[in-house]
Amino acid sequence: MEITFLSGIFTEKMEKEILNKSNGPVQYAANNFQKNIVKGLHDNNVQNVKVISAPFIGSYPKTYKDFHFKGEKSETLLNYPLAIVDFINLWGFRNISRKKKVYNKLSNEQSDEKKILMIYSLHTPFVSAAYDFKKKYPDTEICCIVPDLPQYMMLNKNRNSFYRFFKSIDIKILERKLSSIDSFVFLTENMNEVVNTHNKPYTIVEGIVSDISDQTQKHKEEIKDRKFQIVYTGTLSEKYGILSLVEAVLQLDLKDVVLKICGRGDAEKEIEKLSRKHSNLEYYGQLSNNEARQMQQEANIVVNPRKNIGEYTKYSFPSKNMEYMLTGNPLIAYKLDGIPEEYEKYIHFVDDNTVKALSNKIEQIYNQTEEERNIFAEKAKKYLIEFKNPKITVRKILQLINSHNDERR
Repeated sequence: MEITFLSGIFTEKMEKEILNKSNGPVQYAANNFQKNIVKGLHDNNVQNVKVISAPFIGSYPKTYKDFHFKGEKSETLLNYPLAIVDFINLWGFRNISRKKKVYNKLSNEQSDEKKILMIYSLHTPFVSAAYDFKKKYPDTEICCIVPDLPQYMMLNKNRNSFYRFFKSIDIKILERKLSSIDSFVFLTENMNEVVNTHNKPYTIVEGIVSDISDQTQKHKEEIKDRKFQIVYTGTLSEKYGILSLVEAVLQLDLKDVVLKICGRGDAEKEIEKLSRKHSNLEYYGQLSNNEARQMQQEANIVVNPRKNIGEYTKYSFPSKNMEYMLTGNPLIAYKLDGIPEEYEKYIHFVDDNTVKALSNKIEQIYNQTEEERNIFAEKAKKYLIEFKNPKITVRKILQLINSHNDERR
């Protein structure tokens, strides 16, 4: 049995180039999730694995500077062969190119062994390539990991009717090909009701983390004499609540508090303008993954200001929450409908969807002793490392795939 992982992974070697050529947010959270899937395969001693990637980057000319993405023919990831395909990156054409290149790579490397295709996300080029491959090789098993629903992605305010029209066509193409998928991995239970119309086997995985934050305590000791730091790193979208976070902090009458923000999105110009006006608001633009993690670890509080408003919250467990919890710093967030009740022990949930409630929650955690904050946050970090690590999470996915294989025999 051979596992091929269809992904949007980019390597550390490519990160600087992608960062420099991107005119929008860089998909670090998705990249980390996918790398942890590969790590989980490695940690479970799965031998026959190949990774094919068409990296998740913006499209030319608006959100990426290159018309043609060159790719990398021969790379490795945890000793697994990694092929990063090239593709034409022109908006409106790139999905056709991405699908063709992924399918060609799959076909060129086909062996006599039965193939398991693991797909990251309901990305039409990946699903279409897998669909066509399975028509040619019917014994192929397809498992799709679904972190987001396409109809609720790209929520920023700049999407016009032209974009929405083509997005609706894309979703219809995707829906026609879902029947080829044999099993699903969802982040929330509600996703299953929308996507899994053919009642295929599925499992729930809220996220996956790899502990790389051993320096947290060292950083905390180094920053004792600095201002109290509140940190947000990620997409700067109004619909994700970033401006509400800024307003909530500015409402606080606390002279030793600073809000640090990094990332890109439709609200970045407003945040940049506000940062010039208010000394307790610092905007750093789009940082590298390591620089953003460093900022998170040096925080006293990390905040995800995405409110529990809108249909999409039922289908959302933000990977940002797990990324923040892993820092060992207290996380403040809104209780989205897609988040299980058990996380009430590990996240400081805001009482309601108002800015005032967010401001009150920040002040409440600020007024706790450092020991109180650390005890709560370390409990959350320990929970993730013990139960949401790559080995345990991917073992759950492998059990799903194997159980479905057993049923087909």
